[in-house]
Amino acid sequence: MRRKPIYLKAGDTVGLICPAGIINEERIAKATANMKSLGLEVKFGDHIMEQSGYLAGTDANRIADIHRMYRDPSVQAIWCIRCLLYTSRCV
Repeated sequence: MRRKPIYLKAGDTVGLICPAGIINEERIAKATANMKSLGLEVKFGDHIMEQSGYLAGTDANRIADIHRMYRDPSVQAIWCIRCLLYTSRCV
């Protein structure tokens, strides 16, 4: 049976992660402002500001953020703030 995704509504929580390249505080602030303007709450990945070479943290830490958001019942959606070729190393 095919399940349809839920529609987000004001007050829902979006998990913000960075499974690929490095981001800065300005991009995080912009993404947060965009979500807040839609009435959404934001939960940040534990490793969102990490840096390991040209990536946003080690593979293990980026995977940990993905798993944490999927397991968290308060998170209705996951937003990958920067998703590139190297995201495939996490799945």
